[in-house]
Amino acid sequence: MNKQEIAEILAKPYSQDLLSGKIPARFAYIGLDGDPRVVPIGFHWDGETLQIFTVPKSAKVKALERNPRVSITIDTESFPPKVLLLRGSAKLTRICRPSLPAAPLIGFRPRSKVRLMRPILAWGASGRDL
Repeated sequence: MNKQEIAEILAKPYSQDLLSGKIPARFAYIGLDGDPRVVPIGFHWDGETLQIFTVPKSAKVKALERNPRVSITIDTESFPPKVLLLRGSAKLTRICRPSLPAAPLIGFRPRSKVRLMRPILAWGASGRDL
């Protein structure tokens, strides 16, 4: 998908609801042992980058330094669910705040593949396939 297609999907009301909601994202990455990991995690969407904060010595930071490819799912608790699926590469940035120890910020900009889905109806170039 190109940047315009991604921007159109992220601008949809369902995407905006999910990106501004209180439900944690499911953050998937490849662990240091080569096995996939999926963890629920809070996030902040600044309109361009999905931001995730974690402690500097976490296993996910080491794993993302080795392999920055990630996948993120944000969905609803109701049925049928509304789901936003994102994948791309994470960028680690160490930040310092006076009240907090230095913590890596995992910045994720949706790049090549973004899908906003509902059962039966899908937005995106090729529907359900990631």
